[in-house]
Order: sequence, then structure tokens, then C-alpha cells
Amino acid sequence: MWPITIIALVALLVAGILYNIQEKLIFFPEKLAANYQFEFDPGWEFEELNFQVEAGVSLNSLLFRSEGKRGLIIYFHGNAGSLSSWGYVQAPFTQLGYDILIIDYRGYGKSGGTISSEKQLHADAAFVYHEMMKTYKEQETILYGRSIGTAIAAKVAAENSPKKLLLESPYFNFNDLVKKHYSSILAVLVKYKLATNTYLLETSCPVYLIHGTIDNIIPFQSSERLDALSENIQLTAVPNGGHNDLIEFEIFQNWLTELLAD
Repeated sequence: MWPITIIALVALLVAGILYNIQEKLIFFPEKLAANYQFEFDPGWEFEELNFQVEAGVSLNSLLFRSEGKRGLIIYFHGNAGSLSSWGYVQAPFTQLGYDILIIDYRGYGKSGGTISSEKQLHADAAFVYHEMMKTYKEQETILYGRSIGTAIAAKVAAENSPKKLLLESPYFNFNDLVKKHYSSILAVLVKYKLATNTYLLETSCPVYLIHGTIDNIIPFQSSERLDALSENIQLTAVPNGGHNDLIEFEIFQNWLTELLAD
């Protein structure tokens, strides 16, 4: 019995370690100094906004303004980097007449705190949304999620009434993604469910998905399964598109232009 007991104890120890350090395996923030000065291309008008989500913790964000004044995009980015690199995604949105707010999650960039739970992620996103609705009209607000940010954006959409929800390279839910890359056993240990599929069924606004067909991080089939959930969901495939290169494809550019034109 001793070998079996030892194996069981080792397995429990490994499971405990994985459970307690999973944030380090999911989120890859780039930290920026508090006095870091953002620099982008000349002519890009932006303002730093800080949202005090709780005592001692504020989320840093960048609001890029457009002359078009057509409304607001709230953008939830992927699981790595910071606003120093994510700020560049603003270009097509402002060119199409929308202001765009890009948020750094806790522990990313100049944002304070650290991510410790899914509930916290959703609460932070909801706080930012409601703060922005003090100065923007909800019927002129579009939520945009990319990769890890797709479930966060979808949850906000499910609990509010934005104009549209746009999701780039979404996953069906996070457990499903872990199963595809690792195993069902590891998926049980993951406390981040990020159930995009559930949130989309609770969303009343139109939902638009776009996904590369050869994405090797979040499989294209994830979006196909989401698309099948409801007639309210519309999927656009990008043939030969990967996970981080969709903006290089004309299909993606046309998709964004069409959805932001009306």
C-alpha cells in the first residue's frame, strides 16, 4: 500500500500547488512603473483614466478619442502585456468614429492589485462599465473582447444593454479550453470558469464573433459552438487566420468596418 499512498500524496500535493499558482499560469501581465509615460504615434489623442475599484486598488486605462463622436468602444484585451502595447489596437476604432477605452486588469501595467478570482475580474469590469455610462450613452456603447477578454466582455453584455458585443477569438468556456490543451483532470482544478457560452445565452444585444480557422491557441471550433447557441450570434471565419494576426486580413477589416458603420 505504501507506493499507492505515496503516489496519492504526491498527486494531492501537485494538485494543491497547481490550484494555488494558477493565476501565474493564466495571466502574464507586464508591469509598468507608476510614472511611466505612454507614447504613441503623433496625432493619437488619449487620456489616462484610473478607476478606483476598491480601497488602494485602481485600474489604469487609456481613452482614445475620435472626431467622429459616434459612441464608445470598451475593449477587454488578452492575457499578456499591458497598455503600452495594447494601446495600438485603438487605430481602426477611432478611424471609424468611435472613442475607445482600453483597460489594464489588476496587476497589469500601472493597475494596482493582483488577480485572485473570477468574481473579482467581473466586478472590476462591471464597475468600469457603469462609470463610463455616466458620460456615454449605453445605446451608443459597444463591448469588445479579445481572447481571455471575451468572457469578461460577454458577462458585462449579459448584465447590461450595450449596442453590440464583438468577440475576437473567443473560447466556449475556460474549462473547455483547458481540456483541449491539457486534460479533464486539470480542468477540474481551474477555478476560472469564464463561461462565455452561458453569458451569450443571457445577452440581448446582437453578438458578432470573428475567429481564425487555424488558431492554435483557441480552436476555431470554439466559435462554431458559440455560433450554434442562438440566432442572435453571428460568426465570421477568417480562413488561414491565427490567434494574433487577424487584423492583417481584409476579412477582419471589412467585418469591423461593417459593424461600426451603422
